[in-house]
Amino acid sequence: MAIIHPLKPRMGAGLVLTVIVAIWVVSVAVAIPNLLYAEIFTYNGTDITVCYLKWPDGESGGPSDFASVLS
Repeated sequence: MAIIHPLKPRMGAGLVLTVIVAIWVVSVAVAIPNLLYAEIFTYNGTDITVCYLKWPDGESGGPSDFASVLS
């Protein structure tokens, strides 16, 4: 139908705003664990700084770290 009616609006302004807000809410929800559990470690006597995720259960390198890298 885009070829027949190229200028016909597909979504209303309200739906577009709802989709944008939903994308932001999901994005913030996915990023919250990184905000809560990220830690910065600086090696003594060097300029090397490492940021890592320190989970409350003490595990690291598991599926949760992989999922946070994807987000």
